[in-house]
Amino acid sequence: MLRRLGVVAAVAWLSGGCLILNTGGTSQGSVRVTWLFPEGRTCADVNATQMQLTLSARSSGGSSLGPTLVACNAGSFVINHVREGDYVLQLDSVNPENVIEYSATANVLVTGSHETDLGQVTLTALLGELIVDWQFERVNPAAPTQDCTLAGVSHVQVVVTDSGGTEVYSAVPECESGPAGARNLEAGRYYVSLYALYYLSMVPFIIYQARDIPVDVTLQQTADLGLQTLTQVTDNFGNLNVSWSFSGGGTCTSTGVSQLTVNIYRGAGTTVEDTFTAACNASPTVRHTFVPGDWRVEISGTGTGGAYHGTSTVNVAPGQTANAPVTLAL
Repeated sequence: MLRRLGVVAAVAWLSGGCLILNTGGTSQGSVRVTWLFPEGRTCADVNATQMQLTLSARSSGGSSLGPTLVACNAGSFVINHVREGDYVLQLDSVNPENVIEYSATANVLVTGSHETDLGQVTLTALLGELIVDWQFERVNPAAPTQDCTLAGVSHVQVVVTDSGGTEVYSAVPECESGPAGARNLEAGRYYVSLYALYYLSMVPFIIYQARDIPVDVTLQQTADLGLQTLTQVTDNFGNLNVSWSFSGGGTCTSTGVSQLTVNIYRGAGTTVEDTFTAACNASPTVRHTFVPGDWRVEISGTGTGGAYHGTSTVNVAPGQTANAPVTLAL
């Protein structure tokens, strides 16, 4: 169970001082400590606003530092005026609800007129946690991408349920902010589902998903699910109805154009996402399974009068077929 701060933990640093209870001896030293979280996470990542430091003497003749709070993002602190002795330093991270979620202890021997540097101390979660990252299926080319813009994903909903099907965690972080994690989990089997969202007029559509990924969580450990590939929900992709005509009322026959090359790009991108050739008289042609969002269609062909070219940009809505008319001109 998570520990919650009591009244004694409200003791704070005042004008750079601290609460020291001297228990004997005269020679004094200091203790420097730097704190870290697992996997290089920051205070913001683990929702820690403060760090509670408690220094306890392991034998008589030392000092005791009552539970004292410092800003978590300070990253380190020096405890001054500590009498010589053998100590245990406990570090606890505190969230905005005054709940301790991560903790660590370190033994330290203080000698007079000397700073004892404990170096970097990594805190561990009191309960278990899991972390997961995401990428998105692509068909052409057939290789997943982590590029949220290319995949058309705005946010990813992360849902964690326990073995009984009860939802224990749900969050909708921005796609680019991954990986994401759930903390403060009891030991046991959990299932993680990921839903990649595209928003149309504030309405979310699931365009990729990975459901019921099993993971076993153990206490004081991080279960890393790694990079999960979300597969396309093709019903929420769109189609393009590509058509073409010639400026000035021209026709395939009058222009001498017999074949056209069609290239389709994602928004303002320069990578061809779909390409095909078509007989000039094959307009219109429907192309399938495009990520919702803006697409650019470029068509070119050569006739008796020279090279014809045209372009059109169209927005594809989830589950809809968008018309993409292109006018060709010399």
